[in-house]
Amino acid sequence: MTGHVLPQTRRAGSPADEIAEARLEGLLEGLDMLACGGILVGGSGLMLKANRKAEALLRCGGLRLAHGQVSACDAQADAALHELVAAVLHPQPVQGTEPRGPILVPSPARCPLIVHAAPLAQARDAPRPASAILMIVDPNEHLETATSLLRQAFGLSRAEACLAVEIGLGRDIREIALARRVSEGTIRAQLRSVFGKTDTHRQAQLTALVARLATPPLRTPFER
Repeated sequence: MTGHVLPQTRRAGSPADEIAEARLEGLLEGLDMLACGGILVGGSGLMLKANRKAEALLRCGGLRLAHGQVSACDAQADAALHELVAAVLHPQPVQGTEPRGPILVPSPARCPLIVHAAPLAQARDAPRPASAILMIVDPNEHLETATSLLRQAFGLSRAEACLAVEIGLGRDIREIALARRVSEGTIRAQLRSVFGKTDTHRQAQLTALVARLATPPLRTPFER
């Protein structure tokens, strides 16, 4: 059986209910195969089920389960996460506004986690409790891909691409210089070159870029 299910009263479902549940189970298992966390969320925002990767990420220190809801340990990220879930569960389309995108969730000693959210279509004759899905990516598992993409997309040297990834992992300049046995001035010069080639200006922007490049494309056939 895939993931964790919150205790709840269950009743015998119709064939349509069973088909819908099987499709969602398949979606969670598919995300597991992509090393991506998947969490089904009910209309009230409570977590209904999580796949194995999501359960592991909920123990990593950046995310947690609080009062039945997926929350971030960082206060700012937690507010953004709850806004993201609310926007997906209760969309209020306004002309000229863009759909709310993924958010970054700080994780201790790791590259920030990336959280996407998508609505799940409700079958008219077989309503089910799952109203949305959260998809959580740990860029640390995809950093080799990010290194390659940085070199291809921005013309970075291998050393520069590796530096960008290390910055994305939260390592500081002194730590990187010591590990490479070079001066901090050399690392700063490389970092200025990376900023110029990637059109970023701060380490936070570079971290976000690395995180995006390390994110596998996520699509779900159950979106409204």
